[in-house]
Amino acid sequence: MKNLSRLSHLNSAFVVTVLAVIGCVPSAPEPEYTATQFTKVDERGITLALDQGPWRCIHDKKTGLTWEVKQPNETPQFVLSTHSWFDGTLGTANEGSCAEDNVNLPFVRYFGCDTQDLIDHLNSTKLCAKNQWRLPRAEELSAISLTHTLPGMSRLSSSLFPYIGKGLYWTSDARRTTNGETRYFAMHLHTNESQWLASSQVAYTLAVSD
Repeated sequence: MKNLSRLSHLNSAFVVTVLAVIGCVPSAPEPEYTATQFTKVDERGITLALDQGPWRCIHDKKTGLTWEVKQPNETPQFVLSTHSWFDGTLGTANEGSCAEDNVNLPFVRYFGCDTQDLIDHLNSTKLCAKNQWRLPRAEELSAISLTHTLPGMSRLSSSLFPYIGKGLYWTSDARRTTNGETRYFAMHLHTNESQWLASSQVAYTLAVSD
């Protein structure tokens, strides 16, 4: 009986190993937000059900904030565009890399950009019928970040925010260092890391609107 039990245990371990190799072992479910907390919004500002699409924004009914949803195509909302921190007066302009949204060009052109470029674009085009787009505060970005995710997974729900770059995201939080320089707070949306960066450094940006 001991041999049979041991054989059964080995067989089970073998099956799990094989399934893991071919990617069939079910992973832990993604943590869910409160089901009624969020709604999808299309680019015109029309509210959609959670099983509808396409959507360009996510509205948080708990806070009243609306978040942009990054895009996989090379437009001003391209998920891999980077920005230096700039608010039009303070910071460093045009140190990031963004794609030009011009269908008349035969190829995608990249240009130096900053956080204010993205904010200005979202406000001028009134994405999701909003014109009060801005950088989020750290506490606002933390509020939509899941606290329990599997390693390598985005801390934002993939069903709501399917495109999130693996890197630091700017916030509006700033502080002065002991030598008088200003640093800006950035959060990693795949890990729990955060850093105070110089405005000339580049990071991703996820804008929010009141």
